[in-house]
Amino acid sequence: MYCDKFLYEFLLSHLSDNVVGPEYGTNKAILLGSLNEAESLADVHNSVRDKLAEVQADVKKWKHDTYKKQMVGGSKEAKAFEEEFRKVVVHCYLN
Repeated sequence: MYCDKFLYEFLLSHLSDNVVGPEYGTNKAILLGSLNEAESLADVHNSVRDKLAEVQADVKKWKHDTYKKQMVGGSKEAKAFEEEFRKVVVHCYLN
């Protein structure tokens, strides 16, 4: 949230200062294009952030519903998978 706010404030401050003055000459179009791009980038960042927040909540709920936690840590499914994998690795190296 900080970056998009910073970009937007940068856009507004420089846009209002530089549109009126003739200091930049031919670079004015390039400056204005860069500022417009900064605004577009801030909009993209906001939309991606919002969509990721929605997906994160769904994934967290799915994970809670799907996997059972152990008392010590980790999920039972992950621990069973790791134990089975160790057995396979030991078997492959011993043979």
